[in-house]
Amino acid sequence: MSPLNDRQGPNPIDFHVGVRLRLLRRIRGMRATDLGAAVDLNAFQIQKYEAGVSRLSAAKLFEIAGALGASVSYFFEGLPPRDSVIEVPTKASNDADPAALEILNRPEMKELIAAFARIDGARLRECCQTLIGLLSHVQSGEDKDGIEPG
Repeated sequence: MSPLNDRQGPNPIDFHVGVRLRLLRRIRGMRATDLGAAVDLNAFQIQKYEAGVSRLSAAKLFEIAGALGASVSYFFEGLPPRDSVIEVPTKASNDADPAALEILNRPEMKELIAAFARIDGARLRECCQTLIGLLSHVQSGEDKDGIEPG
C-alpha cells in the first residue's frame, strides 16, 4: 500500500488540489456559485472539491482550470516527490486567524497574490519574496541586511 493511501480522511493529493483550487478561485475573486455555474456544478460540490472530500475527475479539473484561466499543472504545483508521505492538516490546525483573513481580503492583497501567482519560476518568486521582506523592514525602520530606511 502506498504511503498516500494508508490513512483515513481525504486523500492528501485531493486535499492539495482542493487547497490550490480554493486559493485560485479566491485570487480570481470568484464565488463558489460562480465557478460552479461556469462548469455545471453547484457551489456545494465546488466546496467538496476544495476540501478534498470529493475527487475531481480529469475532465472536470480541465474544465475548472479553463474557467479559472489556469493550467491543469497549477493544481499539482508544490506536491512533494511521489514516494513522500503527505500530511493533511486537521481542522484545528487549518482554522484561519480572523485577522489574517481580513488582511487577505483587502483588494491590494488580492492583487499582490494574483500577480505573484502569475510569476513563472521558483527562483523569480523567491526573489520577489525576498524583495517584499526587505521592503517591509525598510518601511518599519528596521536596519536588516545593511539597508538604511529613508
